[in-house]
Amino acid sequence: MKPPDIEVRDNVLTATAQADSMAIYLTLKDRIERHTSTRKEFQVVEVNRQNTWQRTWMRIGQVSAVSLILFGVYKTRKLLKI
Repeated sequence: MKPPDIEVRDNVLTATAQADSMAIYLTLKDRIERHTSTRKEFQVVEVNRQNTWQRTWMRIGQVSAVSLILFGVYKTRKLLKI
């Protein structure tokens, strides 16, 4: 490598140098290590639980749906006389 060219003009120091960038890269490449690690985080979100009144209405809805289906099957069988 050549020594840098130094110039002082109007109280300003200017230094220019020529360097082989590939040689510098190859010497520093082995010193630098890159580590990348990935970690997944799961955030637990608490939801509101149903109270007794809400569970009761859910159960009433389920029973009503099943009874309507059974009633429909009964009427269909009666209509077709099976």
